[in-house]
Amino acid sequence: MQYLYKSHNAFLILILIILSINTSAQNKIDSINKNSLQTIESFEEPIHIGVVLSGGGAKGLAHIGVLKVLEQEGIYVDYIAGTSMGGLVGGLYASGYSPQELDSITNSMPWDKLMSDKSERRDLPLDEKNSMDEYIMRFPVKGFVPGLPKGLRTGQLVLNYINKLVWDVADVKDFSKLPIPFFCVATKLENGDTMVLKNGNLATALRATMSIPTVFEPVKFNDVVLIDGMMVNNFPVDIMKMNKNIDFVIGVDVGSPLLNVSKITSIISIIEQTSSYHAYGRFLKNVELTDLYLKPKVEDISALDFSDVPKIIALGEQVALDNIEIIRALAKKARDNKKKYRKIRETELSEMIYLSKIEITGLNKIPRNMVLGRIGLNLPGVNNIKNINSAIDRLYSSNFFKSINYRFEKQMDSYILHISVVEKSENLFEIGANYNSDFGAGLKINFLLHNIIAKGSKTNINLKVGNNPSGSISFLSERGKRIGAGIDIGYKTRSFLEYASDYNQIVSRYHAHLVSIGGFGNINYSNNAVFQLGLSFDFFDILPEVTPIPINDLGIFYSNIFVKFKSDSYDNKYFPTKGSYFQVYSDLINFGRPETGFFAKMKMSTIFKLSSKLSFTPQLFIGGLWSSSGGQEYAYYYVVGGSNETSFNNSVYMPGLPYSAIITNNTAISYYDFRYKFWKDHYFYLRTAMGVSSTYFEELLSNSTFILSGSVGYTYKSPIGPLGVQLGTSNLSKDLSLYLSLGMNI
Repeated sequence: MQYLYKSHNAFLILILIILSINTSAQNKIDSINKNSLQTIESFEEPIHIGVVLSGGGAKGLAHIGVLKVLEQEGIYVDYIAGTSMGGLVGGLYASGYSPQELDSITNSMPWDKLMSDKSERRDLPLDEKNSMDEYIMRFPVKGFVPGLPKGLRTGQLVLNYINKLVWDVADVKDFSKLPIPFFCVATKLENGDTMVLKNGNLATALRATMSIPTVFEPVKFNDVVLIDGMMVNNFPVDIMKMNKNIDFVIGVDVGSPLLNVSKITSIISIIEQTSSYHAYGRFLKNVELTDLYLKPKVEDISALDFSDVPKIIALGEQVALDNIEIIRALAKKARDNKKKYRKIRETELSEMIYLSKIEITGLNKIPRNMVLGRIGLNLPGVNNIKNINSAIDRLYSSNFFKSINYRFEKQMDSYILHISVVEKSENLFEIGANYNSDFGAGLKINFLLHNIIAKGSKTNINLKVGNNPSGSISFLSERGKRIGAGIDIGYKTRSFLEYASDYNQIVSRYHAHLVSIGGFGNINYSNNAVFQLGLSFDFFDILPEVTPIPINDLGIFYSNIFVKFKSDSYDNKYFPTKGSYFQVYSDLINFGRPETGFFAKMKMSTIFKLSSKLSFTPQLFIGGLWSSSGGQEYAYYYVVGGSNETSFNNSVYMPGLPYSAIITNNTAISYYDFRYKFWKDHYFYLRTAMGVSSTYFEELLSNSTFILSGSVGYTYKSPIGPLGVQLGTSNLSKDLSLYLSLGMNI
């Protein structure tokens, strides 16, 4: 009881402390701007102005609005500094961007992508796309023992985007020599001291000041490991005041104050509050040092909410307009930097540069020619800055690197591109799961191993358990636009059904097995396109699912040469909003043997946005199989039907038609899918398909079986993949069928 009494008293004391700090802070803030006009009037010489921008996440975009008004009123500052988002805005402004350009840039930035630090599907190479499409969970692996994810993001996409924006000043190592002198602030992870970043690599400095704990990993800058500057000095007016050349400091504060008592409702919130005391005390001192204190009204905006950038910028403009009398008085006595700014911004900078060579540091297990093939730049030759940035994105999305940084070194009439990399040292353990009405439940696991067999290679070892078990080992030595190589060893099983004439009753069940060993050459034209030429040896057999006597009469060996081209730019396999798909695959079966056969198939689709909620996806599939006399190409027949987009050889889905309803040599099917988003992550869809099948390819349009099918359904875009239900029918089965699917296709 005594313990509870003491705890209660301690809590009351804590509340009183918080009340006194908040009240004192407000009184100090109210008194600052009253003295600003008097301070301005005391100057006779032109006033040298410094601006300090605080951190605050998305709220920091309000700084752009303040800078807009300052320039409109004729104030072109002599020095700028910031912390976290304030550091980013200040650094870009110091690099030569106008407030209007910053407005345009920040409105077009893919903030969700940058803050999540996840490459979009369309940015991934095709092997990584396949992984994203199948597995819902990834764990780092040491040896063969999975561990827990680190949870922190590397911030690579943020760094790369910053590099794209400041490339033309990347060779400026002294930040006071930038078009506008600049510094930003970070926190030393080792001891919590403030570190002023005023020389080095500008892009890395801006990334370091934004290293928000629990969100982004710390950054190593000039051999010091750093986290976000807001931890100890979110409003570095004191550091700006140390510059004897600065007479007047404008401070823009978008940080969050200590919580109100009403919002302190848990132990966690108390811990968060008390952990801010040290930094908050310094903040109050910095507020007192400010000559003009501007506080945009951004309290209701989350630090990670970038959904309404124009609104946030407008709030910055408004707080400046609220203090327009002081700003105009200051403008009359401010040092005239307008000509200097105009000269900087009027300098036309070509987006095309001549690269004389590339220097790469940090490579250990990854060969240099893999990096050069992956980025695919003209060397030596002219390259576009946007293409160079995309090349770095391509290199990072290969999943071989933990981080990549780059800079340009100016020569007489060319540039050297310096790329520094940190290789990934961990492998991955992946898990995927699915249930659907056609094949039942399945669980798939995969080990992704980097650089095990060869430098710059990936090895996947996976196993699927369920009604149709499978497994494979695949090796890929990928060289981007240069020729790479791969090996696939796989085992697949699949059930096939034979129906009565009305397609509503199953007559027989068969089980097929396919074992394949193959090798191929590989060229990635881009992240979205690959060409392969290879050789494979297959063994196929099919047996009745229930039989007292094993029957192996249909066990057949094949030796094949195949050619494949695939292009996939969809942003999401299951819920695409943009992109297209195209694949051509052909296979010469049993080459060099009397019973030679040949099959080829083509699949293409694209998506059209009919409105913000309604999309239309047309698709076309054509497949043909040509056999010599006595040929037995059973493994390559087209199996048509079912709603699951299976990957077993030549299976072709057709919603509304029973699975494996038609097994044929040749088929052509067109699909027309409509999807309507009626609520966040919830969709209705209508799928229709028309097709023909025939024994001979030339009879597809004259002597063929006509198939018409369709389905309507609902799908939820869940964290574990699509959860869907649909009702379908066809001109063959006629009855309605119910199809359920949970999870990604595996």
